[in-house]
Amino acid sequence: MHVLRSFDINKPGSKIANIKGGVIGGSLTEGQFNIGDEIEIKPGFK
Repeated sequence: MHVLRSFDINKPGSKIANIKGGVIGGSLTEGQFNIGDEIEIKPGFK
């Protein structure tokens, strides 16, 4: 999956207990994701 965009949905200065996560958008070029699959997100492209 190539991530094209990422969004931080947390307000600046949020306390750790209040962090909600983020949103990514991209394009899956091969295969599929299924409910319950684990994915690993890493910076960079090889």
